[in-house]
Amino acid sequence: MGRYVIGEVNVDGYERYAAVKGVEDGKKLIVHFLEYDEYIESSVESKKRRIGDILEGEIAIGLVSVDKKVNAELMHRQLIPISSHIEAVVQVYRALDDYSVLAFSSLAEDKILVEFEHRVNYQNGDMVYLEGSLEFNLIVNEGIRL
Repeated sequence: MGRYVIGEVNVDGYERYAAVKGVEDGKKLIVHFLEYDEYIESSVESKKRRIGDILEGEIAIGLVSVDKKVNAELMHRQLIPISSHIEAVVQVYRALDDYSVLAFSSLAEDKILVEFEHRVNYQNGDMVYLEGSLEFNLIVNEGIRL
């Protein structure tokens, strides 16, 4: 679980795209998450999440549609502004089912969940290049105000 300070947030219905910075490690990321109990239009400011609030939760990579086994080091990059799109190399820790794995990454100290849009058959230790969406799974539903 990590703690991240919101630097900017864009809304579209229940969806949120937030520029966040890790409290412990200072990593800057753009993450996507859902705010199930607040539907707002894109021109309206959220009443639940504001700049400076702290989000607590887990980083994950979802909607992975491009992936391949590689011989490379752990890495990640987000090249599209205000987008949760991510390119990363992760190391498979354990397969959970045909569509998901737990993996080591350069995104977090702990293992992260990676969910694919198709069946995969990666083995423990495989290094995998992937493209997907950087997701944030909220643990605490209310933001902490500084």
